Amino acid sequence: MRVLNRKETVTFKNEFRLRYLGQTFPAGQYTIETIDEILEGMSFLVFRRRHTIIHLPKADTVRKLQIDPNDLGKALEADLNRCIRKAKRTLF
Repeated sequence: MRVLNRKETVTFKNEFRLRYLGQTFPAGQYTIETIDEILEGMSFLVFRRRHTIIHLPKADTVRKLQIDPNDLGKALEADLNRCIRKAKRTLF
């Protein structure tokens, strides 16, 4: 089985909640690791999502927790909307 492993950094400007984990996390930068499996035997590339992992810094270590990518997307969208609302309040 071949896999594609990607890492990206996301920034939350406000504290955020991941419903799947049932916790609130502080604002900051977080590394997101996505692992996709490459399905063999097709005439074109096909990927199947295996894991989405958030790296949570804690003291001198990093906890890695598997998360729902849709939950992450909703949290990022909610953070953006909070930033927009705050910006509108300062403009008007």
